[in-house]
Amino acid sequence: MKSLSSKVERNNANRKTCCKSKDDQSSKFYNIIPHDFGKIRSKSIDNPEALQQKYDMLAVLDNVELASSIRHDKDTNANQKTCCKSRDDQSSKFYNIIPHDFGKTRSKSIDNPEALQQKYDMLAVLDNVELASSIRPDKDNNANRKTCCKSKDDQSSKFYNIIPHDFGKTRSKSIDNPEALQQKYDMLAILDNVELASSIRHDKDK
Repeated sequence: MKSLSSKVERNNANRKTCCKSKDDQSSKFYNIIPHDFGKIRSKSIDNPEALQQKYDMLAVLDNVELASSIRHDKDTNANQKTCCKSRDDQSSKFYNIIPHDFGKTRSKSIDNPEALQQKYDMLAVLDNVELASSIRPDKDNNANRKTCCKSKDDQSSKFYNIIPHDFGKTRSKSIDNPEALQQKYDMLAILDNVELASSIRHDKDK
């Protein structure tokens, strides 16, 4: 009798483990191919009928994918020549308006999103160059600009003489824009902090 009850207990334990494994596998399937929407809990694939139903569903999905690819190929073959000709024509117009890619026997067709984005980026750069050119002072100011640049170089040189850095460079970079100026301010702030820390430490050592 005792042997029978232990067998029943083992059987129940095995069933629980088996059910948990089936639930886990079922959950994975539903994660990969979400369906049975609107149900609080997806039905476990725990019998041959449910398993066959899922196989049938996969077969249908395979057929749909195959049909889509075949249809896409047919549509592509029909329209590809027209589409390619149109792309080549548009690309040619673009190269005529803004000549570039010199030295090539045939300009590359703008036939994918990356190539298109590259051309947009190029146009953006040209816009920036044009904007910078329009902001640039008139020719009458060229003399003043030279004097101003010389003054900036002199002031930069003084700074590098007071606090030597940028070693190994044949010519120190001019401090001629807000970013470069801010960089030097930051450097001075760090030096101030180092000096302050050193003085505090020196006082403690005393």
